[in-house]
Amino acid sequence: APWKVITLIAIFLAAATILPRIYRKWFWLTVGLVILSTILWVFLPDNNEGWRPYQFDKELAQLQARYAVPDSENAAIVYNQILADWKQKDTNESNLPDYWYNLSLNGPWLNKDQPEIAAYIQCHQNTIDQLIKVNKFKKCSFPITASLFEMDNLMERNAAMRKWAVLLVAAGNNDVAEGNTNEAIEKYLTAIKIGQHVSRQPIVLDVLVGMACEALGLGGINNLVVREDVNEFCLGKLEQAVSEIKHDWNSDLPGFIDYDKLEAKNTWGVMCYQVNSQGKIRFIRDPMEIFREHARKQLASGSNANARLAMLELNSFGYWHQKLMKVFVILYWFYVPETPEQLSEIVDAGFKNLYSMTKPDFDWPKEPESPPEYHFKINIHQLVELMAKINRSVYPGYHNIYQRTAAQQRGTLLIIAMRRYKNANGHWPEKLEDIKNSVSPEVVVDPMNNSSFVYKQMEDGFTLYGKGKNGIDEEGKYENNWPDKSGADDLRIWPYKSKTPQQQEQKTEN
Repeated sequence: APWKVITLIAIFLAAATILPRIYRKWFWLTVGLVILSTILWVFLPDNNEGWRPYQFDKELAQLQARYAVPDSENAAIVYNQILADWKQKDTNESNLPDYWYNLSLNGPWLNKDQPEIAAYIQCHQNTIDQLIKVNKFKKCSFPITASLFEMDNLMERNAAMRKWAVLLVAAGNNDVAEGNTNEAIEKYLTAIKIGQHVSRQPIVLDVLVGMACEALGLGGINNLVVREDVNEFCLGKLEQAVSEIKHDWNSDLPGFIDYDKLEAKNTWGVMCYQVNSQGKIRFIRDPMEIFREHARKQLASGSNANARLAMLELNSFGYWHQKLMKVFVILYWFYVPETPEQLSEIVDAGFKNLYSMTKPDFDWPKEPESPPEYHFKINIHQLVELMAKINRSVYPGYHNIYQRTAAQQRGTLLIIAMRRYKNANGHWPEKLEDIKNSVSPEVVVDPMNNSSFVYKQMEDGFTLYGKGKNGIDEEGKYENNWPDKSGADDLRIWPYKSKTPQQQEQKTEN
């Protein structure tokens, strides 16, 4: 327990045992006066004018400076402009069939077969044109908000950007069916570029969304290269773009840890302290005010789902609840550091062990640790340590996603090499060794297990997949094997199996 708690217990024990009886009544009278004063303080009105939740602004500014990009070179400026237009309600969206997303996976489709989706894409043609122009930007840096209470904009942006990737690949598949191969390639590469831009941020969520966008673009390329007669000029353009996809786990991980550590500091900071314009700091008077402010923003956003949730949050914060929170703040004096600087030192110490994972010789293939069990203690050191351990337990999963992404990229490069082989020989290669000399040595190695990919000829083409982290050939099957990780974990590259429109309609009817 914190030293203040131990000291208080010691004082009470001493008063009941060592203090002479003649003085004990004065001691308990003093205790009663302190309690009465505390009760009066709880019900006195607060002067919160000019006070705001405390955040570690200097550390945030340092992190932002590391990723800063001049506006003239920053794709994020354009994306934000596109996002502002995208937020306008689309009357066509409600007409989209449930299987619309699968059109970004299932390959070419004709306008006459999907008139609703064709109308939706036409409605967003301006968005597509603007996204294609962003291809010229190499750099992208969005504003960094290292607080759990300021994630709405990030979530909204990532949701939109993933939808843009789906839109681009679905439109590209339509271009292929309508005979516009060059336009299709441009859209596939734009989806990949979106993914690369999003992945330049120091936030794991951004990188995961970026990888999802890249995967959609790679899927479109796979469909095009396998199903269409693609000439050498187009193959060269696709190969160059896919080869330029880079994700370096060893260089990205330190940034993730830095961000997660700052997020932990800000989460504690806004719930424990307040600061005014003169820089004076005090314990916050109402820890739940940050939640109420978040709920008000949700109500103002206009989203029905967010508004319902926000109304429930606001209704739960009545007068007596606020007074109870003020009583709770009194406990802060016992277990919360007196200054944010002390809190910062505690978080730095708690997260220090995570940086051992950034060493080149760290054993990532080892099974990750299970998330620690939580046992409540009035000790902020223990709570910070718990947050650090939770982060440590999930980083191996992110590392696994990096490897799967690299495997998908190499799989697409193999498919491009196979198309070259077919163009030259009139049939698909019999085995991977037939194209080994036309790709760099690392492309034929599955990064998830450092063995070869699995390639098999089929009557209607071929199948290509990786054997996953366990290195076992499970016929290209992948199962949702969390948390025991006992299921098949192969990575299917081609063909990518998804629900057909008929299957999706049947599922909806059921």
